[in-house]
Amino acid sequence: MINRRDFLKLLGASVLATIGLPYFRVLAANIESWPGLAIKNLPDYYQHVLSLVPRMEFSKAGILQMRVVENRFATMRDMPVCQSNFNRKFIELAKGDPKWRFVIDQPIGLAWHFFGDTPEFAARRFPKGTAREYIEQGLSGDSTSVQFVVGDGIPQAGQDSLDKKLAIVQSELPDANGNWISSAHIKNVDRGWYENSRQYFANAFYCLLRDYGFSDPALGTILQRLYQPGFNGRPNIQLVGIEIQGCRFEEIDFFPGFQKLANTLAVSLAIIKRHKISSPAFNAYGHQELDLNKGDPGKNVILGMKILIGISALVSRDQEMKDLVFGPFTLGGKISKNSAVANYFYFIEDYYRRTTDPKKVNYWLNYFQIDAIHDLVSHDICGIQ
Repeated sequence: MINRRDFLKLLGASVLATIGLPYFRVLAANIESWPGLAIKNLPDYYQHVLSLVPRMEFSKAGILQMRVVENRFATMRDMPVCQSNFNRKFIELAKGDPKWRFVIDQPIGLAWHFFGDTPEFAARRFPKGTAREYIEQGLSGDSTSVQFVVGDGIPQAGQDSLDKKLAIVQSELPDANGNWISSAHIKNVDRGWYENSRQYFANAFYCLLRDYGFSDPALGTILQRLYQPGFNGRPNIQLVGIEIQGCRFEEIDFFPGFQKLANTLAVSLAIIKRHKISSPAFNAYGHQELDLNKGDPGKNVILGMKILIGISALVSRDQEMKDLVFGPFTLGGKISKNSAVANYFYFIEDYYRRTTDPKKVNYWLNYFQIDAIHDLVSHDICGIQ
């Protein structure tokens, strides 16, 4: 007997297949609108997080900006910038050596980290908890750098907020053309892990891309390509990084609160939009997925962020964002957009189950109310957005 998940995977393909003509198959995919979901129908947890997410985008120069309403007029203002020492050095190096510039022939992805500061360490090293302290004291060396650092402060635009509680700070500047240069938040991949099948994240992506009907499951993600000959193996010139203040996120007492999640989500959505990351279901990662010796930010955080990204796209009227997040799951128009949305959420759940200790799986799936999300996507989405 076919289960609901398999039914959703096949529904769009079977309906379109009955038409029989490729022209009508493409036409149907283009005409069909993306479904939407009202925020009020979400579980309270997600309503709370989304209520705290500021609208953000990048300027042409590559500076993160936030929508600010002043005297009843909305404008985009630059977020605070506190440039790391590493970034200052490598911007100069990149002027004369293209190997230090971000890729232009491969897609760009996203990587999450935790900063690693325990409450005790933070109290000593960053006594005021400001954005300036976290960059100037935390990223002060020449060997570590990342594009963004977020905390649980209230986001504010302008350089004055550097001396307020850490919320969102840009710690690397792009080059004169607005393009990133090499960062230093993930070491080059060890291809031996892939060759001896230790890279179980890559194996999980292969199996799931195959099972969900993608045409090239062996090369379907940035992570897989980084590990294979012929590709660069250098995450620091292909993944934009976000450091999340804190540590030990897999423990419930240390898991990020609403505002910290909202800040991380706001920056993530802006990066996804700027770099056309499609889909973040398989081209956004945690540090631990690329370096098996690391444990940050926690598989639960990766799952939670991907759920939040999917929900954010679903409640948005931004059709481009929906295309980026859900579009690949239409398999080129073979599957309906409603089914593609459903498959996005099933995919990230299946990936979490395949890569996580079974003893931890159910707790966090229940925490994120994944069954409620599946039910909403199955019954409450509509094509009005």
